[in-house]
Amino acid sequence: MDEKSLSDKIDIVIPWVNPSDLKWQEDKSKYSGIPFNPISADEKFYRDWNTLLYLFRSIEANMPWINKVHFLTYGHVPEWLNLDNPKLLVHNHESFFKKEHAFPVFSSDAIEMNLSSIPGLSEKFIYFNDDELVVKPVSAGRFFNEDLPVDSLVQDIPRGGWLYRMLRTKDVYPDICKNCIKPLNKVASKRHLRRERKECFYDSSYSFSEKLRNFVFNISPKYYWVRPNHSPQPLLKSRIEKCESLFGDLITETGNSRFRDKKDICHYLFRNYNLVTGDFYPRNYHDTHCIVLSSYADSLSEIEKITDYTFVCINDSEFLSHENYLKVKPILDAKLASLFPNRSSFEK
Repeated sequence: MDEKSLSDKIDIVIPWVNPSDLKWQEDKSKYSGIPFNPISADEKFYRDWNTLLYLFRSIEANMPWINKVHFLTYGHVPEWLNLDNPKLLVHNHESFFKKEHAFPVFSSDAIEMNLSSIPGLSEKFIYFNDDELVVKPVSAGRFFNEDLPVDSLVQDIPRGGWLYRMLRTKDVYPDICKNCIKPLNKVASKRHLRRERKECFYDSSYSFSEKLRNFVFNISPKYYWVRPNHSPQPLLKSRIEKCESLFGDLITETGNSRFRDKKDICHYLFRNYNLVTGDFYPRNYHDTHCIVLSSYADSLSEIEKITDYTFVCINDSEFLSHENYLKVKPILDAKLASLFPNRSSFEK
């Protein structure tokens, strides 16, 4: 793979919240009007699986070429974090939100709408969630090639039908994903992309089923659903700024929200904009797996799959009971400790 045009500076951005912080719990209860209950369905998405420690270890072990890590926080930091590491920059929310905002903020969507204002952020950066891990060594070319994000454009049937809502009534994720697609149909021409850059839909790295999906959905001139990417996401700051000029009202509305809402957009707007305009390097490595911890038995089998992939997302589920969470957590921790036993320079 040609990496001659790659910049030496590729940053990482990681947002994080400490759900055990009593001040955070107090603030969240105060502004939501709902008493904090760690075993409720709503709060399960904030459960701490201790993946952040291993994320930093995995980055240092398998991505030693990164420039800086921008750590976005409510105001707290892990007690083990080495704040003197020259590669680490810690940013409180107030330090990078573009406009006056009613802090504190409890929405990752609002945080993502302010990424371009992070002080010192490089043009090329990789957006991580704190539950994603780099399991195997990976080069910079896996994320950027020819100065473009490496990604894949795969269309599919939209989520959010009656059955999906019946099974996952509180999940606003499909709504947010749709919100990150609808406005793009006004500024991007699928017909032009099909004609000028067919590889965006039919690159040889795409599977047969992915190519077939694109062939079927290309009958329509509109995009209805772009398959989400549950893995570290390469982004360009300049393209985010372009989105800000095109979709400023949408970005401002979400960026000013204290809590997540089904009317929100998220960082997928920036990713999808790159895809539908052809501003990406088409390549699907099929090297990512999203582990869903939905039951005790399923969690055990999923944990065993971690080493089969380059990137793994440890995805919590509202269906995993608090009792099973307490059982699964030490098992997952032992697995990750065996994979990443060495202390990183990001630790004290």
